[in-house]
Amino acid sequence: MDFDDVLDEIGEFGRYQITIYLLICLPVLFAAGNSLTYVFTAGVPDYRCFIPECDNVFDPDYSAPWVQEAIPPSDADTHGDTSYKPDLCTRYLPRGNWSTKVCPLGNFTDQIVRCDRWVYAEHENTIVNEVNM
Repeated sequence: MDFDDVLDEIGEFGRYQITIYLLICLPVLFAAGNSLTYVFTAGVPDYRCFIPECDNVFDPDYSAPWVQEAIPPSDADTHGDTSYKPDLCTRYLPRGNWSTKVCPLGNFTDQIVRCDRWVYAEHENTIVNEVNM
C-alpha cells in the first residue's frame, strides 16, 4: 500500500483537517502576540533626574539648558559619542534655597545626591515611565 492508496482511503485535506489545524494554531498566535507586546510597552526612553528647584512640575523639559549644571555626566559607555549624557540616578545638590524658577549657572555644588523623581524625553506612555522603573 502506497501513500496515494492511503489518501484515497481516508480522503484528502478537508474541512475537518483545516478545523483541527486552526484550533492547534490558535493558542500559538495568542502566545506570540503576548510576547510581542512587550517590545512596544517596555521600551526604555531617555530620562534624567527631576530637579525640583528648576523643573516645571507639570511639564518638565528633558533637555533644558541648565541640565549640564544640575546633573553630573553619565559614566556609561557611550560608544565614542562625545555629547553630554546626564546621569540617570544622581544630581548635584543646589546651593541654598532660591524661589525663582530660573536656574542660574553656578547654583549647584559638587555634592551628589540620589534622585527620587525622573523626567522622560518622550511623551509616550510605556511601562518604564508609568511606574518609574
